[in-house]
Amino acid sequence: NLLLGAAAGPVAWAGLPAPRQWLLAGAVGLLVLYIAGVTTLARSEVRTGRAGLIGMLLRGLLPLQAALCLAAGAGAASWLAAAVLLALWPVTGWLSKRFYMS
Repeated sequence: NLLLGAAAGPVAWAGLPAPRQWLLAGAVGLLVLYIAGVTTLARSEVRTGRAGLIGMLLRGLLPLQAALCLAAGAGAASWLAAAVLLALWPVTGWLSKRFYMS
């Protein structure tokens, strides 16, 4: 997902006004930090007993992505994407209980 978004980045960057470019740069930085944090925790999740923490962090990615969709401000499409992502929140709760260690 991150690489797919990065591939579209130069096209999106060129068409944005300066304030939106800063917002896009901040969103990219936030996602990079998030992925780095999850990767760091995943290295030691089994040894430290923090396996559930990874699931919570991955679940927390949905509201973050919904917020970034709204921040993109693409009209009805951004609202629809955010609504779909937030509608998946209960599904991820069920999946995290069903497949705890996967």
